[in-house]
Amino acid sequence: MFFDILRGPAAGIEVESPKCARMRAGGLGADSPVSRHAAAAVIILTAAISACLPAEVIARDCAWKDAGGETENQADETTKFQGINPTYIVASPGNVTPGGNEVIRLNVNNKVGPGKSIKVYPGDVINATVYSYYTTSGGFTKTPLAAMGTAVAGAFGGVQSAIGDPGAIFSNVTQAYTPAGIAGLSPDRGATNPSAFINYILFDKEFKPLAGESKPITATPNAPQLLTMTQVSVQEMGYLYIYLSYDNLTGADVYFDDLRITHQESPVIQVNNYYPFGLVSYAWLREGEIDNANLFQGKELIAQTGWHDFGSRMYWAELGRWFGNDPQGGKMPYMSNYASMMNNPVAFTDPDGECPICPFLIGALFGGLSGAASGAQLGLSGLDLVGHIFGSAVIGGITGAVGSAVQSSIGAATFGSHLLSYTASGIVTGGIGGGFGSALAGGDFWEGAKQGAVIGGIAGFATGAIFGGIDYGQRVSAARKSLMASGVNPNAPVNVSNADLNGFVQNNQTLSALDAQGGNPTYQVASASNLPAGNSMQSGLIRDANGNLAGGLTEKIQSTYNATSHGFRSNIWIAPARFSKAFKLFMTVGHELNHAVDYYGGNFYSWYEAFRLGSNRIPAGYSTDYNLLAGYRSEVAAHTWSQSIARQFRYQAFHYQNQIGYYRDLLPFFPR
Repeated sequence: MFFDILRGPAAGIEVESPKCARMRAGGLGADSPVSRHAAAAVIILTAAISACLPAEVIARDCAWKDAGGETENQADETTKFQGINPTYIVASPGNVTPGGNEVIRLNVNNKVGPGKSIKVYPGDVINATVYSYYTTSGGFTKTPLAAMGTAVAGAFGGVQSAIGDPGAIFSNVTQAYTPAGIAGLSPDRGATNPSAFINYILFDKEFKPLAGESKPITATPNAPQLLTMTQVSVQEMGYLYIYLSYDNLTGADVYFDDLRITHQESPVIQVNNYYPFGLVSYAWLREGEIDNANLFQGKELIAQTGWHDFGSRMYWAELGRWFGNDPQGGKMPYMSNYASMMNNPVAFTDPDGECPICPFLIGALFGGLSGAASGAQLGLSGLDLVGHIFGSAVIGGITGAVGSAVQSSIGAATFGSHLLSYTASGIVTGGIGGGFGSALAGGDFWEGAKQGAVIGGIAGFATGAIFGGIDYGQRVSAARKSLMASGVNPNAPVNVSNADLNGFVQNNQTLSALDAQGGNPTYQVASASNLPAGNSMQSGLIRDANGNLAGGLTEKIQSTYNATSHGFRSNIWIAPARFSKAFKLFMTVGHELNHAVDYYGGNFYSWYEAFRLGSNRIPAGYSTDYNLLAGYRSEVAAHTWSQSIARQFRYQAFHYQNQIGYYRDLLPFFPR
């Protein structure tokens, strides 16, 4: 038959190659309205090396074949592709699938064949191939362009005069199939050769057509011929529709087999561009990904309010003003206590909502101290030493200001990124300032540049360490507050009992929400006497080096299966060792509740069925236990949740990334 779904590096933290861990990095967007402003854009990347994201095959023939039944996967495929009409699945010598003989037939009564709509993002690359076959040359007449536009629009989900997306699709597709529309769609191949094509139309996010092409089948009858669509490189977010078509009013049938569509996703998963005061000018997030909330100047955007949390105060980018009085307002009587970044966000940042000029002042302090030390080593004294100290202080101040601006542009704020940003900025600005300062004073440029780079580097390193520590402390403190809101000290132990475990879950907003989504599973403290038989390392409960139970275990209750939702209720066991700190218990229970949500919501059943129906795609060396494979898939989802929480707490996030890769490696393919 025609199609199979093999999805790859798309949703959440998922990567096609599990060994390629995703990372987050920063950068500037050239298309930003203020692309040269330090805080203009934040770009979140999936990987440092694009080779970590090989092309994914999202549609491929494997079902229309003789062995085991002609239409064994038809029901599954018709939910994933458009235009599969069972009445046009026929036997033909044009089949190229090993062991099969069926293909899709297109003719005057079935003009638009199977197609696939893909949501695409800047940097994505899509290719497609298909085999074509026909037996008779001559007798072909072309379907009018407008009639083909109507047929394609209907196949793509368009409805004439409808409201919303269906109406927009119909209007824009039919517009593309006009002389003033997209050149290259549905050309007339004459009376000798069939006008049959593999086509694509690329739309923007409003379904406005941007580009398209109809690639004709080869003029060679009575033999299957490979047809390759022109590669599509996506420049903006939108949709790509790939489909097969027969554009003739008269003429012989044309047969297609083994359609392959490969989608190479860009490593960029999130883009945020800003106006100077932080208002978003343009943004997108790849569908299925976890968004990065640390945005303008690396500060967390609170979704419920639209405000940025700077630590001491909340900031509203739409107004460019603070909510709350400046704790340091008395030190700057010339400035409004609600003004942000001294009303000059291009030159200043505000690391904690209190002091926009602190990076300059701290940098100047360390620059001056470094200048005093280096001046003494050079044997300077009197006014010469004073001048050297002053120049070093200026270099240090500029270093602090530039380093703060660079760090704010990165968005991913870690202690290490602060050190790197400030130190690198110090070396560069110090080297340039010292070189030109020396040259203007009649000295050697390179000697001055060397001294300036040393002073700037020292001032930058010290300033970065201070602000990196402040930022780290604020973030960890904010994350801990979320747990303390339920009246729990994150570092305090929790009493080891079933009642306390239940109370811990119900009193925590995050866990209680997962509990409801998971069908209110039962909770037990794990012991050797109450565990289900056969638990092992893969079940989640293991023994540590001292022989004590560690981790947690979630097991579906088979007798609670709901035939309508395909869901199960669950039992959850938590090892006593996880009660030593409330935070550890929170992470473990949350992880296990994600498994419960997969069981209760039907995800586990869907994954089980995906592996069962796709058993012919499981390569040698992978498990064929569909229950186990569905469990591995659930582990990827649960560890993705754990990683997102761990990032907030700065707690072993890399460990969870490794676990995601480990379980991805165990999967022969990745079902949604």
